[in-house]
Amino acid sequence: MLLWLHRYSSPAGERLMRGVSAVGAWFGVVPFSVLVVGWLLWRRRFRAGLFFALSMLAVRALETAGKAVLGRHRPSLWLSSAPQRSFGFPSGHALAAMALATALGVLAWPTRARWWVVGCGACFVLLVSTARLYLGVHYPTDVLGAWLAALAWVMVLRRLLLTGPGTTRGPSRASSQQLT
Repeated sequence: MLLWLHRYSSPAGERLMRGVSAVGAWFGVVPFSVLVVGWLLWRRRFRAGLFFALSMLAVRALETAGKAVLGRHRPSLWLSSAPQRSFGFPSGHALAAMALATALGVLAWPTRARWWVVGCGACFVLLVSTARLYLGVHYPTDVLGAWLAALAWVMVLRRLLLTGPGTTRGPSRASSQQLT
């Protein structure tokens, strides 16, 4: 797959994908996440703000732990225009993009904007992840593993912080049984 993508590489494509990678990390995901948390806190949605902040902060810990424990080297099929020094599994860019898209999808789910948010999030995740593969700095399994880890983490946080008593999503099964 990497060699197939590399067959279509060009200097302009490399520049574009380096830009997409930058948006998928420090120059896009981080500032956008800070804005979302700030907006949620300003709207006094403290539990949602905590959920979103933990969703985004923990992916850095997941990335660091995964790279330290697994120590998987990055592909070296060609000289990349975006060389990286750390290990490759999991892809931090794919982790951050998937966590962002999933957390926003969870928060938007009860609204009319749900499909727009989910669609834009899916496109963002695919674009950032494809950029990392195009640049030759990750194997496809680095990206897939990152997607699964981020999805699992955000959904666990959703379950812990956004369901049950004291949330706006309705009563939990236990509190419903107490009413009968």
